[in-house]
Amino acid sequence: MAKIIWTNKAFGQLERAINYIRKEQGLSYAEIVLNKILEKITLLESSPEMGTLEPLLSHNKIEYRFLFVWCFKVFFSFS
Repeated sequence: MAKIIWTNKAFGQLERAINYIRKEQGLSYAEIVLNKILEKITLLESSPEMGTLEPLLSHNKIEYRFLFVWCFKVFFSFS
């Protein structure tokens, strides 16, 4: 089973996105979006190879993948 480790940058981006949604759409919708994103990310613990390879980051030594959660593109890597 893989362990999810958030970078400071990723956590900050999530926080900014949720704050924006809360301001524009309200607290209820922000909570729904946050829960959906966290649910999808939690799936990575048992299936870390899910998602699509990110072609724009293929030049890196680390393999990056992504998942879409509504209009959010969530990037991740695993080792």
